[in-house]
Amino acid sequence: MNALIVGRQCEDLAKHGAKAVQLARLAAAGLPVPDGVVIPADLPADQIATVTDKILAWAAAIRAQYGLIIRSSAPAEDGNHTSFAGLYSSFFAATRSRDVQAAIRAVRMSSSSPTVRAYAQASQIEAPSGVAVIVQAAIRAYSAGVLAGQIRDGTWHDWQIEAVHGVAAPLTSGQVSGEVHHLGRALMLDVLADLVVPGAPQELRLPPGERITVDDRDGYPERAKIRTSAGGLVTVFRPPTWKSRPILLPQDVARLLELAMATAEAIKAESIDMEWAITRGGELHLLQARPLTRPIPRSPATARGSATSAGWQGIPASPGVATGPSLQLGHPAQSAAGMVVVCGNLGPDAAIVLLQHPAAIAATTGGPLSHAAIVARELGIPCVTGLPKHLGNLPDGTALTIDGIAGTVSTGISTGDGRTDPPLRTNGAVVLTWPTLADIEDDGRAGTVILVEPEADWKSVTGSLASHGNPAGLLQLGRRPLPFLPSGYDEHYLPGIGRLAWPVAIGAVPSELLVLDGKTPAWRRVIEADQPRRAD
Repeated sequence: MNALIVGRQCEDLAKHGAKAVQLARLAAAGLPVPDGVVIPADLPADQIATVTDKILAWAAAIRAQYGLIIRSSAPAEDGNHTSFAGLYSSFFAATRSRDVQAAIRAVRMSSSSPTVRAYAQASQIEAPSGVAVIVQAAIRAYSAGVLAGQIRDGTWHDWQIEAVHGVAAPLTSGQVSGEVHHLGRALMLDVLADLVVPGAPQELRLPPGERITVDDRDGYPERAKIRTSAGGLVTVFRPPTWKSRPILLPQDVARLLELAMATAEAIKAESIDMEWAITRGGELHLLQARPLTRPIPRSPATARGSATSAGWQGIPASPGVATGPSLQLGHPAQSAAGMVVVCGNLGPDAAIVLLQHPAAIAATTGGPLSHAAIVARELGIPCVTGLPKHLGNLPDGTALTIDGIAGTVSTGISTGDGRTDPPLRTNGAVVLTWPTLADIEDDGRAGTVILVEPEADWKSVTGSLASHGNPAGLLQLGRRPLPFLPSGYDEHYLPGIGRLAWPVAIGAVPSELLVLDGKTPAWRRVIEADQPRRAD
C-alpha cells in the first residue's frame, strides 16, 4: 500500500475520496490545479508520523514557503446531491511536524463527527467510515472566492461570483458575502477590513503591530500591519489602496467564467461550484470543483440590510417561505426544530442546527455561496443572509416569516396578501397527512399531496384515492425510492424534500408545496422536480 501518493494519480474513490479523484481528473485535463499529495483513507494511524516526514520533504522540494493546506476527501463528498460542504475539517498548517500531524489527525477524526453522521442520515446515504487527506502548498492569493452557476447547451444560464482579498475562508465560512458579481453586474461590496493570508514561518513568529509584505494583483508589494496570527494564517489590516478599487476586474470575471466552463466540461456537469484563487501577476488557480447541488436564488434589486414593506431585506440564500418562533443561535434550547434560527455568522457552528429541522435560517452575515447556505439548500430549509445586525437583538419566540426567494424577513405570520383568509396560489399543491381525503377541496389549489409514511400500506392508500374520485399526489420524505408506484403516476425526486408520486392526469408538478394552518399557508417550499420515473 502506498502511504502517500501524488494527487494527480488518484482514481480510487474509496481510498482517495471524491475531491481528490475530481482534482486528479481536472489536472489531467490541463486545468490549473495546484500540485498535492494524498494520504489514503485506509492508512493505519500509527503511520501518520512516517507520512508526515515524507510530506515535509515534499513541501521542501516544491518550496512551499507559506505552509500547507490540509483538507478532507471523502467518498460521498462533493457529489451531485450531497456536498458535505464545510462539514469536514480543513486546516492551514506551518511546515512543522507537530502542526502537520495534528492537522492530519483532526481531518481524519472529522469523518466520525456527529455533524457529518447527522448530515449523512438526513441525506439517506451511508455515513463514511474514513476519509482521505489532501495536502497542498498554501497559496498566498491576492484574491480568492467561489463561482457557482448553471450551464445550458454550452452557454451560461445563470452564474454568480463572490470574491475576497486573501484566502476564501472568510467567505465560505459565512463571515462575509464578499464582492458579488452576478450575470455581469457587481451587486455589492461587503468585504472584511482585514486580509487573511497564509504566513511564511518568519511572519508567523511576528507579534501584532509588526508589518509584512503582501502583493497586489500586479505584483506590487504593499506593507500591511499584523492584527493576529494563528493556525498557519496571518490576519493583517488591508492596505488603504486596496479598499478603493474593486477586487475583480472585468477581465478577471471573464477568465473565471472561461475556467468554470472548462471545469464543468471536464467533470461532465451542467452546473458548477468552483473555488479559485488569483496570485500576483494574475495567475489563476483552481482549488476545488464540484457540481452545484441546488440552484442559487437570484438576488433582489433592493439593497441588502434595508427596510422594506415586508420587514427587512437580505440576500436570498435558500428558496422557500416558512414561519416560526425565533431562536438566537447559541441560546439554550432543547432543539431548533420548527424554529427560525437567527444568527450572525452562518458558519460551521450552524451546521448541526441545520440538521435539527429548523423552520428557516435568518443570518446577518454571509452569502448564498457559504458552506452552511449550501447545506440549507440541500436540506430544503429557507434561508436569508446579509440581514441587519439588529435582528440579533430580537427576543426568542418572536414570530418571524422568512422568504428565501425574495430575501426578506418580517415579523408575524405570513398570510399571503394580508387578509384574514387569503386565497391559495393556483400553482401550489397543499400537503396533507394520511388519511385526510375529506380535505381534498376545489379551492384553487393545483392539487393535493398526501404525506405517507414509508411503512404505510401504499397499495391500500392508492386504492382509497382511486375510489375517492379526486386524484392526489403521494409524498414520502427522504431519498428512499417509493415502495409502490400506481398506474398513471410518475415518480419525481424533490431535492431536499423527498419522493413524490404525481398523477399524470393532473399535469405538471406544481412549483411549490404548502402546509396549511386552517387556510393560511404555515409552511411553503419551492420545489424543482427531476426527470420522472413512470410506473410500468
